[in-house]
Amino acid sequence: MSLRAAQRERGREVIRDAAEELFLAKGYSGTPVTEVAKHAGVAEKTIYNLFETKSGLLLDLFSVRVSGEGVETLATRHEQVEQLVDSNEIIAEFCRINQEVAKRALPLLRVVIEASAVDSDVADRLAAQEEHRMQDQAYLLDALDRRGHLRKDKSREDLAYDLWLAAAPELLIKVLDAGWSLEHHTSWLSEVLEALLLPRSLVSESL
Repeated sequence: MSLRAAQRERGREVIRDAAEELFLAKGYSGTPVTEVAKHAGVAEKTIYNLFETKSGLLLDLFSVRVSGEGVETLATRHEQVEQLVDSNEIIAEFCRINQEVAKRALPLLRVVIEASAVDSDVADRLAAQEEHRMQDQAYLLDALDRRGHLRKDKSREDLAYDLWLAAAPELLIKVLDAGWSLEHHTSWLSEVLEALLLPRSLVSESL
């Protein structure tokens, strides 16, 4: 990465951090770009040059928080699942990854949901994100299938929908608001996915 590119990315990080603090404190509608610029110590024009719009800034920030940074990116964590053999451990690791993403991105998802009600760009991206989530989660089905641990009495499409629904972040928001801990949800999700995705013989062995 060139020095100029590194400086540009550093500027994006500073703006993201400032925007995240304000979005979480004041919400999407209550956070004007002028305030983000002031909080980040940059010109308002700089934000528009880097992110184009306020919705672009929010969506870029959310994407980075979901994907992760440094050595523990989402892609790296998915690769680690590929090294596992035991079906129950594969599912447990998927659920731990889901928990890690929730810790860094779930508060922002609440902001994205709020923004989707007033900004069509955010609404469109949120809908596209759900389709992407279903495709992205297919690595769990692939990992189980390669080891002969994916149930065969249901279609792959049905299993993908089961996984998509059970691991829905909106469901996580609801149970957290109802008083569950994130750890409780992770344990629950692991049990649910074992029942949904594994052959009955493997589910019985895990109980």
